[in-house]
Amino acid sequence: MKYDMVSVLLILKPDSFIRVENFICVLKYLKKYFSFKIYLYYISSSGTCFFKDFISDSCNVVIFQEFDDVLHRTFYINHFIENCTTSHLAIWDVDVLIDPSQVNFSLERLFKFDLDFVYPYTGPFYDISFIVRDLFLSNSDFLVLKKYESTYQMLFEPNPVGGVFFAKRESYIKIGMENLDFYGWGVEDGYRFNKIKEFCLKLYREFGPLYHLTHPTSISSRSHSEFSLFYKNLILES
Repeated sequence: MKYDMVSVLLILKPDSFIRVENFICVLKYLKKYFSFKIYLYYISSSGTCFFKDFISDSCNVVIFQEFDDVLHRTFYINHFIENCTTSHLAIWDVDVLIDPSQVNFSLERLFKFDLDFVYPYTGPFYDISFIVRDLFLSNSDFLVLKKYESTYQMLFEPNPVGGVFFAKRESYIKIGMENLDFYGWGVEDGYRFNKIKEFCLKLYREFGPLYHLTHPTSISSRSHSEFSLFYKNLILES
């Protein structure tokens, strides 16, 4: 598997200790099952990461000092694309887990068929309860996540397109990268997916669910720009 040809971006603007725990869990998962080049973009007002020494052997930590309470996620994704040194990349939310077999099947197709974008899931987008989340954090057993699927809330139905995806870097640049008018989080995922289809790029989705480790929401957990709200209303009305 060509893991070394893929750079993975994790963006963390810590708004709770639970969010940090989720990130550590996802980082351990990525290191256990894959050998990607992992980058953490850590955004804080202090300009420091208090656990940097703890994770420095597992990922490349890039610290940004930012005083805005809202995470301008599209800005940081574009920064990563522009500075990425591998042919392929992945944008991976710090609360998201995927069955490793789904990821491996997705990567096989990405390289075998020279695809442009690959999503390693079709859905559902399961929001894991706090109880099951704590169980998984204690043993990292995917069977635990699968066992309680009937109890989870399903997010972003019927066609979730956020959380994680892989892309050929040059194809991401071809569609204009991220639209910086999206300020905050959420709506840009649908916009990006529609751009991929508009450009008639080669897209693949691997069958299976995504598991989202639940967490308290904050000001960065929603969109804030007028453009974001306009596009969201456009989707709802279509």
